Amino acid sequence: MNAPPLHIESFPIRNSAAVVESRDRCILELLDRPRTIVELIEASPIYGGRAYAPGVLDYWEGQMIRTHLERLEREERARRIEPEEADLRGPEVNGGHTVRPQGAAAESDRFHDRTRWSRR
Repeated sequence: MNAPPLHIESFPIRNSAAVVESRDRCILELLDRPRTIVELIEASPIYGGRAYAPGVLDYWEGQMIRTHLERLEREERARRIEPEEADLRGPEVNGGHTVRPQGAAAESDRFHDRTRWSRR
């Protein structure tokens, strides 16, 4: 039995580009100030929260965010601020309090990646 011919319209490829661009916009909006991967994971621009398995979702959220950021950097839409440069700016402060990762995001920070990202 022969399979029917494949048509590109039958695949979700077109929708994939829209999803990628939507996530790019969301990540770029979060980069209104320099942020670390952990801060971006806390904002959850990919999954929109942690309804279940927060440790697992945080891990994959971080992987997806890194992939988006690296591509945005190649496209010159985002830039990384290396830790030495970021350290000169001092700790991130929100309402007079130093921002520290909480919950599962603190676990994802176990590699101590202090690189911050910002919009170009």
